Amino acid sequence: MKVLHVISGLKNGGAEAILYRIVISNSKINHVIVSLGDKNQYYVTKFYQFGISVYTLNITSPFSYINGLLQLRKIIKTENPNILQSWMYHADLAITLASIFLRSNVIYGIHSTYLNAKTTKASTIFIVKILSYLSFFIPKKIICCSEVAMSSHIDLGFKSNKMFIINNGIDIKKFSPNLEARLKIRTQLGISDSTILIGMIARWDINKNHKLLFNTLNKFMNKNFKYNCKILLAGDSITNDNNDLINQLEENNLLDNCFLIGSVDNIEEYINALDLHVLTSNSESFGNITAECLACGIEVISTDVGLCNEFITKGFGQIVPVNNSEILLESFYNFFNNYKINVQNSDRKFLLRKKISESFNQEDMIEKYNKIWNKIYTDERTY
Repeated sequence: MKVLHVISGLKNGGAEAILYRIVISNSKINHVIVSLGDKNQYYVTKFYQFGISVYTLNITSPFSYINGLLQLRKIIKTENPNILQSWMYHADLAITLASIFLRSNVIYGIHSTYLNAKTTKASTIFIVKILSYLSFFIPKKIICCSEVAMSSHIDLGFKSNKMFIINNGIDIKKFSPNLEARLKIRTQLGISDSTILIGMIARWDINKNHKLLFNTLNKFMNKNFKYNCKILLAGDSITNDNNDLINQLEENNLLDNCFLIGSVDNIEEYINALDLHVLTSNSESFGNITAECLACGIEVISTDVGLCNEFITKGFGQIVPVNNSEILLESFYNFFNNYKINVQNSDRKFLLRKKISESFNQEDMIEKYNKIWNKIYTDERTY
């Protein structure tokens, strides 16, 4: 069976990472990737390294969009896949338009939640409205990465009886406690094992709300602060070349205590170097990074987004309201007040990771995708 995946781009993001894990860990299926983006994006090379076919359409304007759709239609005809699986809104629409009058088994992929008019482009909101109408006619199934992603899109008018939940899965072998990695990264950073390292791994995006993290850390670290503490930031555009980022760090007196590492391949090693990971997003469909940190046995604080409230069991991490600096500040105090006790608890890393390994592992996710693809493929052959 051949599955042709169409995705909006192959930058270093959550949905892109899930697609990558599914494809390289799933030899039962012949996978072909089509990206609406360019060939220089993060995961293009990584797919090539595993011998996976990748087409890049380099859509950057209305004219190139039309040309890209024609290219995509030609690719669909040439590859003749059994399943057309799209990932994210722009890919959902592109796969719909490119496969008109072709007998195709289209599956939409939903990897977002409620749309905020303040942080979401008007064009994206318009596309979602079109997709909600098309959902009644085009896709055989609609796969959502979480319960909150499904419920929010039912509210947006998507056809509910076509929707299925396949929670994102974490590679619990890759994301696991690793003392050697902790010491390695800390040596590279030039900090001791006793230095408390607070991190946030997220691309530079208004929805990730780095501003909340910086404002709160400023209040916390610059007021009678007695701990040896550093900050690590990672993700797309988290570099010294990002003037907006540098300005915000300087305004909050944090730059001198901050490591900016951008996008890296060995993110699991950097996670293991942390003592605390903080996610301050305004919204998430799942919350991959929080799950990955918990799988590594790292303490977490997260806004109440995606499935983070399910990942974090009582006493093993903290959930705070979205965009609430006061409660986030309290959570920092809670972490530091309990730091010595938690460090001495030898079972704590196992307990932090327990929920992820049991309920959100990669093998279960791949099995569920295969089940849906095989069901549609079998029904088509029977028909």
